[in-house]
Amino acid sequence: MILCITSQCSRLGSLAADFCVIWKSNMDLNNTIKALCKIAKEFEEKGNVLESVLLTESGYLQNPGQINEAHMAEYLRNHRELIDTWLLQSMNKRTPPWYLKSPVDYSNRHKVWVVGFYPDGEVREFQDAADACGFYVKQEVEQIRHIIEKTR
Repeated sequence: MILCITSQCSRLGSLAADFCVIWKSNMDLNNTIKALCKIAKEFEEKGNVLESVLLTESGYLQNPGQINEAHMAEYLRNHRELIDTWLLQSMNKRTPPWYLKSPVDYSNRHKVWVVGFYPDGEVREFQDAADACGFYVKQEVEQIRHIIEKTR
């Protein structure tokens, strides 16, 4: 295995340098996905930080099209405790429009995971909690991203 330090990539030859760029890019992508999936937890723990600051710090704004809900679902599948944090965030937030409901939610008649847009927008059903939460997180970060872009 080649351990890549960016300053040494050019000395390794073109194939190894290409590998280093891909490896670094994947590491950045993985760190961004991790940071995105932890926004609700960080927001809950810190209490005095804006979600827009956490989103900016994640690196997501540099290339939002690179990350989709499947990336986040994969991470959440391995960190299921974060799903509960996002569920609480959805229940506690004061501003709609996106919401996440679990199958055990008393107001959820569907008995599946539901992500919807309040009041009368899109509603999607999911059998898997990680898939539902991944979709929800993507909608949330996109909503925050659009707000950030409007204020620039």
